[in-house]
Amino acid sequence: MKHRIAINGYFTSRPFTGFGVYTWGYLKAFTKIADKEKYDLIVLVPKKPAITLGGAVRFVECPLANDTPINKILWEQRAIPAACKKYDVDLLHSMYPATVIFDKGIPQLTSIHDATPWHFAEHSQGLAVKLLHRYSVWSNKKADRVVSVSNYGKYDVEQIFGIPKGKIDVVYNGVDNRYREHCTQAGKERIRAKYNLPEKYIFYIGGFEVHKNVRRLFQSFARASSEIKHDLVIAGGVFSKARPAVYKDYFDLPKLIANYKLEKRVHMIGVVPEEDLPALYQASSLYIMPSLAEGFNLPLVQAFACKVPTISANTPATGEIAGHASYLVDATNIEAMAAAIVRLLHDKKRQNELITEGIVRQKQFTWENAAERMLVLYDSLLNR
Repeated sequence: MKHRIAINGYFTSRPFTGFGVYTWGYLKAFTKIADKEKYDLIVLVPKKPAITLGGAVRFVECPLANDTPINKILWEQRAIPAACKKYDVDLLHSMYPATVIFDKGIPQLTSIHDATPWHFAEHSQGLAVKLLHRYSVWSNKKADRVVSVSNYGKYDVEQIFGIPKGKIDVVYNGVDNRYREHCTQAGKERIRAKYNLPEKYIFYIGGFEVHKNVRRLFQSFARASSEIKHDLVIAGGVFSKARPAVYKDYFDLPKLIANYKLEKRVHMIGVVPEEDLPALYQASSLYIMPSLAEGFNLPLVQAFACKVPTISANTPATGEIAGHASYLVDATNIEAMAAAIVRLLHDKKRQNELITEGIVRQKQFTWENAAERMLVLYDSLLNR
């Protein structure tokens, strides 16, 4: 008997977000490993993507005309269950916290990566945001099972959402195989020319939310700049410019860079297409991830796959995922992070040790392995 499974694919249209990377990682892996004679994976999307994946995966459009927060919730609570009924699905998986609360009628699996926004006051400013957080906690308790992306993420979800740990499974994220492919010297030169980058640079790719700690990253680089020849390259953008408190670092950085007179040594290159990322990693001398809270920390593992030495914040999820493959520091301490930058850039032996550890570590994280684990969870819910 073929299992018909609906997947909430809202973030397929936002591939540069964490939820977008997560969704596409699974969908591409399902295309490779899901038996189309056993599974019919129906991805419900507000707008069909430009590409098709094939295999057991197919896209079905559920239009969302005006993508506001309220309309998004209505789409999740009305359009998704309506489509589930129309296509007579056996299971619904939301790739982010969006459990259907009324008239569900079918088992639901919801991915809740972590509860980071609940730990930072800047993420909870304003009545609308506070109500949204309460709604998210209340609604997602109704999922039949929850998937988190690390053991720390599971603990975080249990504590903040009040979901029993027996209902939460851990499935680690994967790394796209493109990061494991060797980039030639010519390829590195092309990427540096495209973004007007120097030969030696420290790299950061990620968000600018307050917990990403980008301000301290810059301040640490500023302290270290007189002792190193490398520039700092910062890639990424903001999800919503209407939330200045959450993205304060993004708005303040240009002025801060000017105050330190480091305009020629700090390059903010914005959002970059994923096909450019492997070369940007591999052309760098060091990748640094200062984030104070993560559920998994996928960019760090991407750096491992690209054979780049790394420095990262010594936080629970990052420590769990990194193991011994990253130079862990107290990222709230600007002096400590600056010292780590100088020390590692001057220590070739330690760089090679971290690269070797990273190569071993990243092999544990593949989307194919994650997809296999997820299919087992689907089967367990379907066979209850």
